[in-house]
Amino acid sequence: MSENIFYDCIVVGGGPGGSTAAAMLSKKGKRVLLLEKEKFPRDKTCGDAISGKSLAVLEELGLVGAVERSDHGEITGVLFSSPNGAMASIPFGKSEQHIGKGYTCRRQVYDNILFQNAKKGCDVMENMTATALVKENGKVAGVKAKGIDGKEYEFRGKMVIGADSVNSVVAREIRGSEVDPEHTCIAYRAYYSGVGGMAG
Repeated sequence: MSENIFYDCIVVGGGPGGSTAAAMLSKKGKRVLLLEKEKFPRDKTCGDAISGKSLAVLEELGLVGAVERSDHGEITGVLFSSPNGAMASIPFGKSEQHIGKGYTCRRQVYDNILFQNAKKGCDVMENMTATALVKENGKVAGVKAKGIDGKEYEFRGKMVIGADSVNSVVAREIRGSEVDPEHTCIAYRAYYSGVGGMAG
């Protein structure tokens, strides 16, 4: 990878959205650079469910088998419960390929499947933190980034995709402000063993 290469697209963030975008673009013959601030595999606090449209994308990428070969669980829907014991069950829709089923797969495992797949078709730089957008004549023309060694880089491309999570440098530079705390949600994830009464 060189700062002198001009990319069709620079993707900032190697999570599911960024890795999938990079893989899809490279499948279409585009020259793609994927910048990721962490070293994979890495964990991410978020949900582990894969269903619906996500399965269709996995099929297009040819990765359903990779998920099935990984440490995963099969699920058939979503169950909401309240403190008073009321429950609502929502089964997954049925399609030709997946008869009302989906998967749960820890983010450390699932994200790495997508990330390693993206690496097959595009340039990838891990431990590379985006710091700013490059702008020319009022348009985004690339990304500035800093490596783990503190060295600063500048990459140029026709398009930049910001898939760098809730604290997105790309979104912040385009939006011009921080996320409004009045419109912020916080997630907490935990894993339990020995839970009874589970039914997919």
